[in-house]
Amino acid sequence: MAVHPSLDTMAIEAIEEYLAVSAHCLSSVKQDGGCYGYPATLLLFCVTNALGVYLAGESVTVGQHSQQIREKKPFRVFNHECFGLALDEEEIRRLEVAYRNRLAHNAFIDIGAGLVAHPSGPPFAFTPDQIKINVVSFHALVTKAWERFPRERIEAWAKRHKNTPKRS
Repeated sequence: MAVHPSLDTMAIEAIEEYLAVSAHCLSSVKQDGGCYGYPATLLLFCVTNALGVYLAGESVTVGQHSQQIREKKPFRVFNHECFGLALDEEEIRRLEVAYRNRLAHNAFIDIGAGLVAHPSGPPFAFTPDQIKINVVSFHALVTKAWERFPRERIEAWAKRHKNTPKRS
C-alpha cells in the first residue's frame, strides 16, 4: 500500500493485492475446515471486472458473434485471449448476476449457485438450475489472465481518465 502518483500504478498494486489476498483466503482454514471462499470469489470478480474495464473496446467472440467488451459489460473479458474461455452471453450474465453483483452488494449469492474448492477442474460449471464456481480454478484463471494482461492498457485508461472529477 502506497501513495501513488498515477491511477495506473495504483490499479496495478490493487490488482496484485486482490490476487494475493484471495490466495490467502483460499489457503487459510476456517474452524469448520473450509476456506474463505466468499471473499476470495468477490476479489476475483473485482479483478475480472477491472480487466474488462481496461480492455473495453476490444472484440471478443461471445457465442458465434463478435462483440466488444464495454465498461458496462466487462465480464465479456472472460472470452478475451487473456482468459481464454468461450462462454455464451447467458453464462456471462448468470455469473454477473448470481455471483458478482449479489455477493458485492447483498453479501449472498443466488440460490442454486455454489462455491467449491477443488484442486482441479474447470472454474465454472453451468447447469440449467445451478452454477458452481471452483474458487481454486477461478483463482488460477484470473492469476494467469493477469500474467498475460497488457499492462499498457491500464496506463492508457488512466491517461484518458486523469481529469475525471472526484465523486464526493
